[in-house]
Amino acid sequence: MGVPEHDYGALQSNIEAALCARSLQPVSSMTAKVIQLYETMLVHQGVLLVGPTRGGKTTAYRALADALRTLHETEGCEVNPLYKPIETDVLNPQSVSMDELYGEDDPLTREWSTIKPSLGSDIADTHKWVVSDVPVDVPVD
Repeated sequence: MGVPEHDYGALQSNIEAALCARSLQPVSSMTAKVIQLYETMLVHQGVLLVGPTRGGKTTAYRALADALRTLHETEGCEVNPLYKPIETDVLNPQSVSMDELYGEDDPLTREWSTIKPSLGSDIADTHKWVVSDVPVDVPVD
């Protein structure tokens, strides 16, 4: 006896619709990858999507963002508090200093500053995703 499949219902149908809206075929393997991303994001604050060029990483997070946005608009947070609009900021962290990326205390004004001030704010009605679009260097032993 195996583990029963979970029915994602509205989430799955909205993921498939999001893929179609981007002129993509909603094949089951891609839909499953988007659902896996969703499940991973439920339990981890940071997620790393790694794979070959044109492997579907960008498509996966965009389809999930589109599906969650649509679910928020149609069903609202009353049905599921995780159905919120997504604010996505794509950046190359190699193009900014570490202080700009993570924030720093300005010694003159004593104010905290970052490259994107709204990322540090606590707005409960949106999810904020920072997408670092860079190759990951993995040393080979």
